Amino acid sequence: MLVLHERMSLFIRTATDWSGSRGFTFTMGHSGLLTVIVSSAVFFRFWLHLNSRMRLIFLISGVMYVSAAIGFEVVENLYDESFGKDIVYRLMQNVEEGIEMAAIVPFVSGLMGYLSESYRRLEFDFNPEAGLDE
Repeated sequence: MLVLHERMSLFIRTATDWSGSRGFTFTMGHSGLLTVIVSSAVFFRFWLHLNSRMRLIFLISGVMYVSAAIGFEVVENLYDESFGKDIVYRLMQNVEEGIEMAAIVPFVSGLMGYLSESYRRLEFDFNPEAGLDE
């Protein structure tokens, strides 16, 4: 799972023989945009049914994550094309990852808020002897 990003990118490049240019060197930007569009379409009705506070929390966390994962990666690639993978490039990568991880905080907060408003009681059963068909 840890190398899914790299393997998927290599597969797309090999299958399409496209290396990209001007910031879109990594095809993950394109597949990421497609994933965002499809995910947005699938969850749009759910999002509409949330209260305004939850909608705002999910919107902010989604914009933060996508901006870092796709938008900041384009900036990194443009920098890489001009200056190479130097220390500034590595720092930019860390900023990107940091923003992505920071976006998870409001997202999880929103999920916990949604669960607490939607369900009075939530139980998890970690019985290892229980079968999958129960």
